[in-house]
Amino acid sequence: MKNLIQKIRANFFRGIFELIIIFLGISISLFIDDWRTERAEDEMALQYMRSMYSDVSEDLEKLEWQSRDRFAKMRDARVILDAMHFPDSVQITEADFRNRFGYVTRLTTFVSSDNTYNDLNSTGNIRLIKDVALKSGIYEYYGLVEEFNELEKINNGASADLSVDVISNEFSVRSVYRFGSLYDGAEELQKFDMSLFRNPESKQYSRLEDVLLYRHIFIGMEIRKAQELWEPAVALRERLCALTNIPTLDQIVEKWKSNKNKSAIEVHTEFKTKFPELKLAPAEVNDFAYSALTGGEIDMAIEFFELGVHLYPEQSNSYDSLGEAYFENGDLERARKNYEKALELDPDSETAPVMLRKIQYLEDEAANDYDHQP
Repeated sequence: MKNLIQKIRANFFRGIFELIIIFLGISISLFIDDWRTERAEDEMALQYMRSMYSDVSEDLEKLEWQSRDRFAKMRDARVILDAMHFPDSVQITEADFRNRFGYVTRLTTFVSSDNTYNDLNSTGNIRLIKDVALKSGIYEYYGLVEEFNELEKINNGASADLSVDVISNEFSVRSVYRFGSLYDGAEELQKFDMSLFRNPESKQYSRLEDVLLYRHIFIGMEIRKAQELWEPAVALRERLCALTNIPTLDQIVEKWKSNKNKSAIEVHTEFKTKFPELKLAPAEVNDFAYSALTGGEIDMAIEFFELGVHLYPEQSNSYDSLGEAYFENGDLERARKNYEKALELDPDSETAPVMLRKIQYLEDEAANDYDHQP
C-alpha cells in the first residue's frame, strides 16, 4: 500500500512537471509567433512609410509645378485683358491671342499619388501605423487633398460652362475640355476676327471678359488652396523621414559642410545610392539656397543651386536662380549662360531678359574701361 501511494505521488509530480513543460513550450511558441508577427508587421509598416514618402514627394513636385503653371495662366489672362482694356498701348497678335487664351482655359487638376494611403485604408493596415503624430499627419494631409480636388471640380465645371461656346464658336479655338488640344484648322482660323474683342460694346467682348475674369479668380482660389497643402505635406514627409531614416535636406547640408572637398551633388548622390527613395522637391532646394544667398553664404548658395539644376535640369527656375547666385558672386560669364538657358526653357521668363541686358551692359562698361586705360 505504501509503495502504491509513493508510486501515485511520483506519477502525480511527474505529471505536473510535464504539464508545466508543455505550458512553457506552448507559451514560448506563442511568444515566438507573436514576435514574428509583430516583426513582420513592423517591416510591413516600414515599407508602407517608405512608399508613402515617395508618394508625398511626388505630390510636392506636382504642387510646385502646378503652382507655376497656374501663375503663368493668370499672367496670360492679364495680358489678354490688358489688350482688351488698353488696345492702344498693349498689342497682341492673333496667334498670340489664340495660344494664350487656349492656355488660360486649359484645366489643371491635381492628381495626388495616394496609392499607399488608399491601400492602408482599404486593407485596414492603417492599424500598422502606430506613431500617433504620423497617423494624424496622414489624415490631415489627405483630407486637405480631398478638399482641394472638390474645389477643382467645382471650378473646372464652372470654367467649362463659361468657356466652351466662347472658345469654339466666337474665337476659332477649340477647347481642351473636349478635344484635348488647341485646334489649328486653317479654315477655322481664317474666320478669326480681332474686332470681336476690340469692341467693348459687342457681346463677344463681354463674354470673353467674363471668361478671363472668372478664370483669373478660379485659378487664384486654386493657388491659395494648393498653398494650404504645402506645409502639411512637408511636415508629413519630415515625419516619414524620421521614422524610416531616409535623409532630409538638412542632413545632406550637414554632410556637405563636414566635407567640403565633395560637392553637394556628390553628397546627394551618395545618399541617393543608399536610399533610392530619396527625393528633394525643387522648391525645397531652391528655398534653402536662397536663404544661404541672402545670408551672405554665396559659396553654399551656388553649391545647392547647382544641385537644383542637377536634379531638375528641365526647369527654367533652376537656371534662373543659379544665374542670380553667379551674378551676385561677380561671375558674369556663368551668370549669362544660366540666364540664357532659363530663357531657352521659358521664353516668357520676365527675369532672364532683364538680367541678360544688365549683364551685357556691365560687360560693355568693363570693355570700355579697358579700352580707355592708358
